[in-house]
Amino acid sequence: MHLRSLLMHFIYICCSPFIIIIIYLILKQAFAKLPASVKPGVVTGPALVDLLDAAKEQGYAIPGVNIVGTNSINACMEAAASYGGPIMVTFSKGGGQFIAGKSVNNDADQASIAGTIAGAKHVHEVAALYGVP
Repeated sequence: MHLRSLLMHFIYICCSPFIIIIIYLILKQAFAKLPASVKPGVVTGPALVDLLDAAKEQGYAIPGVNIVGTNSINACMEAAASYGGPIMVTFSKGGGQFIAGKSVNNDADQASIAGTIAGAKHVHEVAALYGVP
């Protein structure tokens, strides 16, 4: 299956986001018109607004993939690096809990929150290995 088709398949099965982390991996020939404020790595604040505005103006979608483990985080970063575009890594409540461990008490959503934070930290730690500072 073509990498682009696989990525689009993930979009269709994606759940509603609990936390969104935007990861941008530069490949200039694919997205030459990205705003100057958008740098490699996790995109937040005004740069995120600029990225979303540019996507709307230029008519492209940013895929959002629901994550349930570090293996799917790595696969998303690898796919984005190969394809050359920005990607949203999303965590559902259940996905966050799965990262923390399904047997952990989640009565007050503490496992879901801890799992999404752990996932976000994983992204920050390994992004450089995919060429993202």
